[in-house]
Amino acid sequence: MFVLAGIVDNANGDDNKPMSILSYANGPKFDAFFTVENGNVSRVDLKNFTEFEAQKPVAVPLKFETHSGADVGIFASG
Repeated sequence: MFVLAGIVDNANGDDNKPMSILSYANGPKFDAFFTVENGNVSRVDLKNFTEFEAQKPVAVPLKFETHSGADVGIFASG
């Protein structure tokens, strides 16, 4: 199994699970990144996703994403 590219490898969230370096503000597959047990919502472990399934987590469920990190330029100097 290939580990999902783009996860933060030197820090975890407060739930001790890795974070993604990029997430979608909204879009499909919202349910793929969260589980509910006894009324408690928790994030899934991103290390369990393969490269083939490499959609980034979304914050708001929609049929199609309207804004993602894919259209944001990153510039550096120095």
